[in-house]
Amino acid sequence: MSEAGNAYNGQIKETRTPAGSKGGVVLRAATAQFGHYLKYASETGLQKLDGLFHGKGTLVYAGNERYEGEFESAVLYLLRWDRIHGQGIAVFASGNRYEGTWENGRIHGYGTLTYSNKDQYDGEWHDGKMHGRGTYRYAEGDVYQGEWRDDKRHGKGVVTYVSARGSVVEKFEGDWVSGKMHGHGKYQYADGGVYEGDWHDGKMHGKGVYIFPNGNTYDGEWLNDMKEGYGTLTYQNGEKYDGFWKADKVHGKGTLVYTYGDKFVGDWVDAKKEGEGELIYSNGDRFKGQWADDRASGYGVFVYSNGNRYEGQWLDDKRHGRGQFVCAEDGCIYDGEFAFGRKEGRGVLKLQTGHVLSGVWKQGELAQVAEFVFANDSPWKNPDL
Repeated sequence: MSEAGNAYNGQIKETRTPAGSKGGVVLRAATAQFGHYLKYASETGLQKLDGLFHGKGTLVYAGNERYEGEFESAVLYLLRWDRIHGQGIAVFASGNRYEGTWENGRIHGYGTLTYSNKDQYDGEWHDGKMHGRGTYRYAEGDVYQGEWRDDKRHGKGVVTYVSARGSVVEKFEGDWVSGKMHGHGKYQYADGGVYEGDWHDGKMHGKGVYIFPNGNTYDGEWLNDMKEGYGTLTYQNGEKYDGFWKADKVHGKGTLVYTYGDKFVGDWVDAKKEGEGELIYSNGDRFKGQWADDRASGYGVFVYSNGNRYEGQWLDDKRHGRGQFVCAEDGCIYDGEFAFGRKEGRGVLKLQTGHVLSGVWKQGELAQVAEFVFANDSPWKNPDL
C-alpha cells in the first residue's frame, strides 16, 4: 500500500483507486497489488461475522504497513478493501502515521497525521482530506491553526512563522481562500511592519493600513502588494501626503505638507512634481505654475511675501527666459530676459516716475543703455529747457 500526500504542505492528491476501496489519504493499494485477492501478511484479534472481519484488531500488510483499530464487515474479494470504520491507527512504510477516526475506509472525523519529516496535522477530516478546524505544525516550527477545506487553508485562520531559534518572527491572522490570504486580515512582518486590511489571492489588495518599521503610516488603497489609487502617507517626521498613487509611487493629483510647513498642491508623476501645481511656502512666498522633474519649469507666477511679483518662464526652479518682475518697494517694472535667476540680455525697466530705460543686462546688472525715454510730464522732454 501507499498513501498519497505532500509531506510539506499537507495537500492530498487523489490517484487511481478502485470503486469500493478505502482511498483517501492513506491505506491505498498500489496497482501492482491488485489481484484475485487483496493479500495481507497477518492479522491479530480480528473476529469474523458471516465470514467478514468485524470488530477491533490489527492487520499487517506487505511492506510492514499496518492498521490497528476497528473494522466493519471487511471483505477480501477482488478489487475490494478491508472496510476500516471507527477509531484506528495506521502506520505506513513511508514512516507516516495516522491516529483517529475512519468512515467506510477513509479518514473522516477527527485525527492526527504525523508525517515522516515530523510535520503534523491535528484536526478534522472529511472524506480523506483536511476539512474543518485543525492545526498544522511544520517540522521547522511554523504553525497554522484554523479552518480547512479540501486540504487547503480556507476560512478563518492564524499562521505563525518562526526563526531558527524558535521565536515567532511573522504572523498572519485573518481570512483564507483555497490556501491563500484572501478577504480581511492582519500581517505582522519580521522587520516590524504591520499591515491590516483587504487581501486578494495572497496579496495586499483593496483598502488597508500599513505601519512601516520606521513609524510611517499608509492608509489607503492597494493593488497587488503596491500602493495604488487614493491614500494618505503620514511620515514620522510630521510630513504628510494625501492623494493618488500608482505602482507604489505618488502619481496623479495630491497634496504634500512638508515638515517645515511648506505645502504643494498639484500633479505628480513617479513621485515627482510634474504638470500643474502650487507651492505655498511657510514664509508667505508662493509659486503657481508648471513643473517638470520635481522643479518649477515652464510658465509660472511667483509672489513674494514682501509684495514682489515675477511672472514668466522658469527652468530648474529659477527665472529663465522671458518674464516680468514687479518691485513692490519702488514700483519699478522690469520686462525682459532672464537667465538662471538673474536679468540677462535685453530688457526694459519702467521707473515709477514714468521714465523708461532700455538696455542690455548681464549677471543682473545694467551693462549697456540703449535708450532712455522720459515720462510724458518730465521737463526733460522740452528741447528748449
